[in-house]
Amino acid sequence: MDLDDYQNKALDTLLVNTEEHLTYGLAAEVGEVMSLMQKIARQDPRYWSQEPDEFFGEYTPLFKEKIFAELGDVLWYLACLANYHGFPLSAIAEHNLEKLGKRKAEGKIQGDGDNR
Repeated sequence: MDLDDYQNKALDTLLVNTEEHLTYGLAAEVGEVMSLMQKIARQDPRYWSQEPDEFFGEYTPLFKEKIFAELGDVLWYLACLANYHGFPLSAIAEHNLEKLGKRKAEGKIQGDGDNR
């Protein structure tokens, strides 16, 4: 499925099409992703598996299941918010890769600010 197909299908499930609802929803879903990563940072055994003699651990199947679902929710809100502003997801993706490619070519991929 390409990004624009996804965006169009996501809109079929949209019930509240306001900028406020979509922006807060996106922020809430990103917060869910951050919450999962916080659990990883504190090595919650439900989400991070590490044997006592191992230096590196690994994500548990439960973590992978949850992060997969939360990233899908982030994508849904992003698709709907982009549509609210009249942007196809493919255009956003293409523009972003062009911007990052230019920054990389100029040696400015790291740093702060939009206009590097």
